[in-house]
Amino acid sequence: MKISPTSKARLSVYFALFAFIGWAITKSWPSLFGQALQISYSNVLVLLVLVSILVGQGLQIRRAVKLPEYTLRMGTSVIARFVLLVMAVSRVGAATGGMYLGIFVYYTTHEFGEISRGSLLPSALSSFLSVMLIAISLWIEHLTKLPPENQATGNDT
Repeated sequence: MKISPTSKARLSVYFALFAFIGWAITKSWPSLFGQALQISYSNVLVLLVLVSILVGQGLQIRRAVKLPEYTLRMGTSVIARFVLLVMAVSRVGAATGGMYLGIFVYYTTHEFGEISRGSLLPSALSSFLSVMLIAISLWIEHLTKLPPENQATGNDT
């Protein structure tokens, strides 16, 4: 099975699609449940923890790529599994970032009182942190990018 690098165009499509979904959910929420959708700061906290963990692991991966003795100690299979996880995180980051951006856009254009005002900052911060997840994931993918096969094997064919 061949795994290709994450496409920035595909991530952009996911982001835009989920921004529309977030906007639509926020629009229909009051008619379904009688109150505006509320976004809390716990979402921001969870995303902040995820970004911190990913940065820490990314720094370890960078060290492993630059220092062969550290790579041997860490193990190439561990690095490969982590890169697969990072690829999934970039897609989840695009989905959550788009969703929170859609919520933010809806609340900036519509007024529902205290709940909508209280959800503006958490939705904006959540969207920003999700974009950070995407950026860090793409950075880690870039760190672990393998050379083309003809360069890796030494064949010039």
